[in-house]
Amino acid sequence: MVRYRVLRRKDVPEVQSVALKAWTFAYRRYGLSLRLIRRFVSERYSTDSFDQTVFPSIEKGEAQFYLATEKGKIIGYSNTGRGVWGWELYRIYLLPEYIGRGVGRKLLLLCEDFLREKKARKYHAYVWEENKAALDFYKRNGFARLEGKNKNKVEICIEKKLTKSMPLSQKQQTRH
Repeated sequence: MVRYRVLRRKDVPEVQSVALKAWTFAYRRYGLSLRLIRRFVSERYSTDSFDQTVFPSIEKGEAQFYLATEKGKIIGYSNTGRGVWGWELYRIYLLPEYIGRGVGRKLLLLCEDFLREKKARKYHAYVWEENKAALDFYKRNGFARLEGKNKNKVEICIEKKLTKSMPLSQKQQTRH
């Protein structure tokens, strides 16, 4: 059974391990080198990086980081918070074997519950334009391309308007 919870400091090394597997699966097929992926993950998913960025934002109430676990092991994660241009989905990744099983959707819904609590009306994410699987996931979940907010030439900005709805936690407990 998949369970969902928020990130704890002691989870960071395991999140980094999941990130490396997820990033390798997601981006090697598009030609990114394993060396580049390893360097990016080791920098962006390090304990120091989380201590400087993720945890302070969570403690201020400006962000949240959710984990999906099975048998006590982390299988995926999502992270949302206040970005430069409003509310943003910073990251959502799963171990490859859990893709297509509803885990990503549940992680996304948890982020949306957090955003609704913060009175957000919409939020956005940046996606590598060649990552067809991610673009398809976002499209299925109500996102649309947003022009004019692209960070660079390879990422596109997508946005989703939030509707008022009952939080996932009230619809069903955070179990799968």
